Amino acid sequence: MEYVGQYLKRNRISKKVSIEKISKDLKISLDIIKAIEKDDFKKTPGGVFTIGYIRSYANYLSLNANEVVSIYKIQTSYSKKDKDIIISKPIENLNIFNYFMDYRVVSIFLIFVISSSFYLLVVNNNKINPNYAILPDTPESLDAKIEEIEYELILKEIEEEKVLMSNIFEYSAEDTDSENIESETYTSKLVASVPSEKVKKNIKNLVLIQSLDSTWIQLRDSEKNIIYNKLMKPDEEFSYSIDDKYSITTGNAGNLIISINGAVKGKLGKKGEVIEDVVITADLF
Repeated sequence: MEYVGQYLKRNRISKKVSIEKISKDLKISLDIIKAIEKDDFKKTPGGVFTIGYIRSYANYLSLNANEVVSIYKIQTSYSKKDKDIIISKPIENLNIFNYFMDYRVVSIFLIFVISSSFYLLVVNNNKINPNYAILPDTPESLDAKIEEIEYELILKEIEEEKVLMSNIFEYSAEDTDSENIESETYTSKLVASVPSEKVKKNIKNLVLIQSLDSTWIQLRDSEKNIIYNKLMKPDEEFSYSIDDKYSITTGNAGNLIISINGAVKGKLGKKGEVIEDVVITADLF
């Protein structure tokens, strides 16, 4: 049986066509043409590419291309399975992006399979047998613990408010008592310092201060407590016991007339005269 390469070479020579011309006209590498004629198909791309070269070569020589291809298939034991073989392109022409994308897809798929297997083997087993649970069972849920903490905080706030309110009430009570005592003391002194006509008659060594015109006056006791502090109107009077030894301060001593036990002693000073802390005595006038 004549091989396909020998068959093509014999017909080329009979037609007096050089191998270089075949390579140039068909735009096929000279090395590939030589390899085909030597039936050395290991040096050809193989598969559909080699079949294409042989078909073009046969057509160029005006041979039955289908018959030549059939000879090649029989010669190389070409089967149907070989038709599904895709001749890889040279490595430099590979799309690197697609290569890595395929790698990522495979990696994601593997991760998914491993995760699913872990879930089925571990988690489901835990549901069936609680003794093998990953996390230990807790006697209380997280919500219950939070509620307990909030309840304790509320109780603490209530106790703090009770203590605060207790202190406020004690302070208020002390202030109220103190204010009441001071008010009562001041009121009693003030009332005592402005006795009624009946009381005036019973006071020994009664000092009577009478204002001739609007005049400010202030009286203090021996402890410097204010007994009387007022702008007296014309003809207004104020009386007290000489034994109280009140000190008098006024902005116009000439407007104040002093009487002791009903006897007029005269004015406290000159008109417009300012006096401070003057104590009325029996021998002052």
